[in-house]
Amino acid sequence: MEFNENLPIYLQIISYVEEQILTKHWSTEKKVPSVRELAKELQVNPGTVQKAYANLEQRKILITMRGIGKQVTTDQQIIKTLRESRLEESLRLFCDEMKQLNMEKKIVIEKIIGRQW
Repeated sequence: MEFNENLPIYLQIISYVEEQILTKHWSTEKKVPSVRELAKELQVNPGTVQKAYANLEQRKILITMRGIGKQVTTDQQIIKTLRESRLEESLRLFCDEMKQLNMEKKIVIEKIIGRQW
């Protein structure tokens, strides 16, 4: 993973974990990497991963199971809300960029409709 120098690393790790969950690379049936494992994989300080994990636990995206470790929540409403918030953020950024480029809304909508999924 390459980090953006303009954004705190722990926020980028949060985004990375959310992507792992939303793309189902990390599922509810399996234990997620420990703080030390993920820190080693991403080549960052374990404290940085701990900060990211704490945020994800506070938001109930990750849960701690006694004797097992951290897992992805089984609450599908939380996953749905996460997916929707990521969509909203992506759309906000996209729309901001289209406004900066002075793109006509009609042209942008036509391009979106014409794209293959």
